[in-house]
Amino acid sequence: MRKKVLVIHDSMGGGGAERVLVTLLQALDPDKFDVTLLLIYKEGPFFSSIPQHVKVKWLFKSYASKGVRLLTHFYPVRSLVRERKARRLLGDERFDVTVSFMEGPAAKLHSQLLDYAPRNLSWVHCNQRIGRWYDFWFRLDEEKRFYAKLDKVAFVSCELRDEFLGIFETKAEKVVIYNPVDELFLESRAAESPKSDNGVFTIVNSGRLVSQKNHHLLIEVASLLRDHGRSFVIDVLGQGPLREELEAEVARRGLESHVRFRGFASNPFPAIKGADLFCMTSVWEGCPMVVAESLTLGTPVVSTPIKAVGEMLSSGGGILTDGTATDIVAAIERLMDDPDEIARMGADAKRSATRFNLASIVGEVTDFIAK
Repeated sequence: MRKKVLVIHDSMGGGGAERVLVTLLQALDPDKFDVTLLLIYKEGPFFSSIPQHVKVKWLFKSYASKGVRLLTHFYPVRSLVRERKARRLLGDERFDVTVSFMEGPAAKLHSQLLDYAPRNLSWVHCNQRIGRWYDFWFRLDEEKRFYAKLDKVAFVSCELRDEFLGIFETKAEKVVIYNPVDELFLESRAAESPKSDNGVFTIVNSGRLVSQKNHHLLIEVASLLRDHGRSFVIDVLGQGPLREELEAEVARRGLESHVRFRGFASNPFPAIKGADLFCMTSVWEGCPMVVAESLTLGTPVVSTPIKAVGEMLSSGGGILTDGTATDIVAAIERLMDDPDEIARMGADAKRSATRFNLASIVGEVTDFIAK
């Protein structure tokens, strides 16, 4: 008999968590799971990738309307309206298990719908000490009560589990499940637009243009590389509120020929595979999907000192720096000067990526939900 599963998420925006969610929804066996996906907003580039056998419900079509933004601004009103709309949508239907796929808004809505299933599970994708959604979305006292009532919590890295336990107390079973990567899918998408070899050392960065990703540090790295007389280009994939500010800084430093903002890429994989290395400058991350994808495609990674990235690089494939521009530049120049080292690190990246094998992770997720 198929298990009825209610999955709660915010939207199908262009982030790593949404890419993981789509991958899992596509890979979970529809003969074992009858899945209903409840979204707060029916929007985002990954919405069209939801498999047809998943039933989709949503509270609002978009966050763009003034009325929705007004409701979102006031915590008590937002909470009341979202719960009433969700209960109206779900009606008398009941499930075997409810899963909130992320912290913040999704977890908050889940906390209001615990009675829809006898088992309640949740995922943690963010560092709850550094990157918590804060009281605007889910007041800490309510959040603590929510996690205390859960049966299981999945973390996408050991670091996130450890940080979580420093804040929340729960008797829930705690499981680390790394984000899955579909290697065959990535390779096929990477081959759709082969990157021409122009002989210029290419660095790629992919992520929303927000303060967490610390693109100002990436620009500082570009400035130092330029001052050292290096020939290179940095392709930045992603969109976000800081784009104009970052482009202005690039222009002020005269780096337009070195740093190129490419915008959101529905298929970033040719650029990642074609690059000499991936450079991550984030202040914090949960378990960055783009690093797992870079490793899978054999592209070495140079990163700021994020513990989760250190976990991902435990079998090689990259360099974890101290997070300063000078140390990042030193790591990049080491690879620029040694093509054999890049080749060796690319092979190590492939080996490190085996821990994100889709079939293995789907098996872990199946056990997490079903048992």
